[in-house]
Amino acid sequence: MSEFRKLVENLNDIKQWLSQSSDIKEGDKKVFDKDSGYNSSKDETYIYEKLKEKYPNIKISYTDDRFVNPETHRHFQLDFYDPDSDTGFNYNKVWTHCRRKYNPNDPNCQKDVEWLSSQEGDYYARALKQWTITDPIKREVAKANGLKLIEWFNLDEFNTWFANPSLTYEEYKYAPDSVQYDSEEYFKQKARGRDIYGVDSDPYAD
Repeated sequence: MSEFRKLVENLNDIKQWLSQSSDIKEGDKKVFDKDSGYNSSKDETYIYEKLKEKYPNIKISYTDDRFVNPETHRHFQLDFYDPDSDTGFNYNKVWTHCRRKYNPNDPNCQKDVEWLSSQEGDYYARALKQWTITDPIKREVAKANGLKLIEWFNLDEFNTWFANPSLTYEEYKYAPDSVQYDSEEYFKQKARGRDIYGVDSDPYAD
């Protein structure tokens, strides 16, 4: 197979996935800041502004020499970093992080791994690797190097944590049990003003 044909097929896979995904919304496109070089969504801008209330020296899109992938030797990126408390923050809204932290002992995660593995296309394979391998490595690297790492997967989690930063992930977690969530349940929650799946949210809406 020619390299060009492979490229076309990969692009078609991505287009197909995007057409089926509920994660895409015109109003939540990344916005590029030419001064900082950082791409931010409305959610991320909202989080940044809120974090500044507690962490006035908070930095955006930060890399740290303690936070490096041992396999590739490239830096992992922190969405936000507070030098005063030495805390990194990541907002894992993108679908490839799935909806919550991966737990290999969780039957729901096991089912999702099986489902992702059965899907065709490189995009699902990348999501599977991100969720089950790369993201857990990030957590282990941060822990091993004494870097506190806080993660949120949707705005509900962020807002709950923000109101009480002493909460653990298990305490502020507000995420579905499975990647394969029921669309009826999703829209029911949206009608209640919830954003449990971390998609098409607008933190500045009236």
